[in-house]
Amino acid sequence: MALVLHIGWAQTTEVSGRVFDVQSGKPLPYVNIVFGASTTGTITDENGAYSLSIEGRPGRLNIAFLGYVSQSLEVIRGIKQRMDVSMEPRAFDLNAAEVRPDRNAKNPAKPFMQRVLEAKNRNNPATISSASHRAHTRIEVAVNDIGENQINAKYWGPFRFIFDYLDSTQVRNALPILFGEYVADERWQTKPRQKQTSIIASQLSGDFGSGGDRATPELNSRFPEINLYENQILMLDRAFTSPLHDRASAHYRFYILDTLDWRGRATMHLAFLPKRKGEMTFEGEIWLDTLSLAIAHIDAQLSPSANVNFVRSMHWTQSYAPIEGENGTERWMLDAETMLFDVSIADRSFGAYLQRKSTIEQQHWSDLKEKDLMESGRDLQYDSLALQRSEDDWQTLRLAPLIARESAVFEMTDSVLAMPQWRMIKGAGYFFGTGYASSGPLELGAWWSAYTQNPTEGNRFRLDLRTSNAFSTRIMPRVFAAYGTYDQQWKGGFSTQCILRNSPRTEVNVEVKRDLEQFGMAGILDQGEAFTSALRTDSTNLLSEVIRAEASILHEFGAGFSGYLEWRHRQVVTRGNWAFVDPANGLTLERLITSEATGVLRYARGERFVGG
Repeated sequence: MALVLHIGWAQTTEVSGRVFDVQSGKPLPYVNIVFGASTTGTITDENGAYSLSIEGRPGRLNIAFLGYVSQSLEVIRGIKQRMDVSMEPRAFDLNAAEVRPDRNAKNPAKPFMQRVLEAKNRNNPATISSASHRAHTRIEVAVNDIGENQINAKYWGPFRFIFDYLDSTQVRNALPILFGEYVADERWQTKPRQKQTSIIASQLSGDFGSGGDRATPELNSRFPEINLYENQILMLDRAFTSPLHDRASAHYRFYILDTLDWRGRATMHLAFLPKRKGEMTFEGEIWLDTLSLAIAHIDAQLSPSANVNFVRSMHWTQSYAPIEGENGTERWMLDAETMLFDVSIADRSFGAYLQRKSTIEQQHWSDLKEKDLMESGRDLQYDSLALQRSEDDWQTLRLAPLIARESAVFEMTDSVLAMPQWRMIKGAGYFFGTGYASSGPLELGAWWSAYTQNPTEGNRFRLDLRTSNAFSTRIMPRVFAAYGTYDQQWKGGFSTQCILRNSPRTEVNVEVKRDLEQFGMAGILDQGEAFTSALRTDSTNLLSEVIRAEASILHEFGAGFSGYLEWRHRQVVTRGNWAFVDPANGLTLERLITSEATGVLRYARGERFVGG
């Protein structure tokens, strides 16, 4: 009996969770939390988190905080449990106090901001003749607002462990699913306006094929570039009014909060709020250098009344540092930036965080134009080792170390990719999506062209064989063979694609084939596909035997500017109950023989090759 009582008394009860405001969703720090049956208690930290344990009877969990309604929650004894608590503000009836402004007093922020606006042109980094820096950019995508029912759903099976990486440090819990980073040297000039990015190292979590690591700089291009010195900031398909607009006082109210040191310089700390609701504006705080009147730091977010589809909120910060130029004068240049979008994916359900962090060093600027800035003709180029950097290389190249959450994304994705269940799902998705089954360096398929029917061939069987990326990402040959049970003839072909250079893109294609095609429909409907046979409503009675040889070359001369040359030779013979008739004499032609050459020049402004 004594042993039983001792074991019961030694049971440990652990309770943890977060406390937040039910109206705003913001975490509440320093909330008192106590077990009712003892004096054991704690307070929440700055993020509203708490953890409490007790041996013996805990009683109820009592939560109290000044200005909020107290709560008492039932605790299950002897287990580890999580309790997230939403507290409701307590309503107080107070006598109304009227505070009237002194209408004769002048807001000191107004004349100060007028001086700042007059100094805009000389402080705007976009007016620098030429500049360069090294940037380390990190991009993270996380799914947020994941409910307990979703976490405990049975269909996750062996993949449920990914929720161990759930991050609760932000307003909404979030599961990071994608992380990428790159280090680049960037140079730009204003006349003419040009910018060149040279990627030194780039990587992306997950398995996205040979071009996956190249996608990180492309993801970065989807984030807006914010220059507060411009009157309008274009992002999210809208034009937002900058706090440093030439007529900022017509859109914002400014208030001086304090004078603070920033990087050893005296700065004026101001708050800014939009004057009217519904306008595309921001709200936040800004620090302005009192000597040069340039921006030293800004912490801002979208105005809550700015209605942007699917965007619940957007928060961003920018930090600047004084950099001495070649002429001995100083300019404040960007040296750090963060940007966070909270996007709603499904109404009243989960959403996503899209976050970018940039650290910038080695800034240089000059009043002289760089003559060789765009001599390569490319605005984005990669170092030959950019996609092959080791972890030791990354430790050296990173301008800021990865935090635990960012490193965990690589750990999580590596664990998922190593699971046989994932390889099976990936293989099945690839098979049904591309039609091919992959095995090492070879791929066999496609399942939708393996068996079809038509009046000329009867039952048609076809087999394709091509190489995968495991064989080569530069030379990609493929062959096929087909046989018809009615005409009892073999068809076949060979083609290859050779990537001579990725950036700028240069590729050569060669193809030789003998097969049946629906006359007049080449390039529109492939004859040997199950979908074509099953969904066709007309008859395939104009089949022709085509013997074709062609060669082509594609070359990029610069960003968005490319050229294409092709030579094609074709022999076409009718099959079935139809024939070619010479319109001049009415005689039947046995075959048509054509040779043609094609040249194309193409320009698409801003187009950039990513991977493939």
